Amino acid sequence: AGRARGLAGHLTAVHQSAGPAVPMPSGPAAYCRWPYNPTDSRSDNVDTMARTLNAATHAVRRDEILDAAERQIRTIGYDAMSVQALQDELGVSRGAIYHYFRSKEAILAAVIDRMTQAGMARLEPIAHDPDLPAVDKLQALFTVGSQWKAQRSDLLLGLLRSWYAPTNDLVRARTQAAS
Repeated sequence: AGRARGLAGHLTAVHQSAGPAVPMPSGPAAYCRWPYNPTDSRSDNVDTMARTLNAATHAVRRDEILDAAERQIRTIGYDAMSVQALQDELGVSRGAIYHYFRSKEAILAAVIDRMTQAGMARLEPIAHDPDLPAVDKLQALFTVGSQWKAQRSDLLLGLLRSWYAPTNDLVRARTQAAS
């Protein structure tokens, strides 16, 4: 508090020596080294509103990042994929990618989650069809599942190469121990 008062006193003295006495701002504005702007996050104003989010735009941008990550996994594999490569492909900043995903691993988790949801969306209607006999359901599940995997074989192979890489032994051991 003493340091803050000292700084405020210094700012007041500097402010007053610059010309006629003008009331010095109080609160967060008193400690800013730049002109106070209540919408500028650097002003440390606790009363500013949080950034609003357009859900549709957010979903589209997130999917663009996931599409680029899938392309990278398909072509060079997950281990060789980097956030820098995604930045270069998308023409965005590192911060833009980290706004949507905390890490490269979070991107992988989202790719797998999206892939799993797409697969389940194809299989669930078959599994829940009350008019389809059990044997026909099973056959349809295997057929549709095989077709779905064949359409994504390059992505699945890219993921499997990473999963079975010697550098991933510890993750596999932990996963098996947890299950």
